[in-house]
Amino acid sequence: MASGTLGENSASALPARLPLPRQVASAIRSRIISREWEPGDQIPPEDELAKLFAVSRATVREAVSLLSVQGYLIKKRGIGTFVAGPQAISGGLESLISITEWIERHGYQAGTSYIDMKARVPTSNERALFQT
Repeated sequence: MASGTLGENSASALPARLPLPRQVASAIRSRIISREWEPGDQIPPEDELAKLFAVSRATVREAVSLLSVQGYLIKKRGIGTFVAGPQAISGGLESLISITEWIERHGYQAGTSYIDMKARVPTSNERALFQT
């Protein structure tokens, strides 16, 4: 099983305004993307996830199926459900998803870095460094 703990009050951490199975899928996906659950880790069984998120097992089953289709989870009949490993980057225009979701599906963390640039007079040390 995964090394990270599930935490308490997870049901209150579900994203609002989505159908319940998508809320649960989003919460599970967050654990995968944050590496709380690593590729190859077995996720908790449906009954534990149902208790954790205060939903029915049918809701958990639908969320897990959604994440399996999206490539986040692999179901092994009779054994359990596991976090999928990184996949080869693929996809094209037939796949209508956001670039952020595409990046995260492939095991990376999407984000933005800002660099501050401004013109200024170089210091004497900088001038000496660049004079050859």
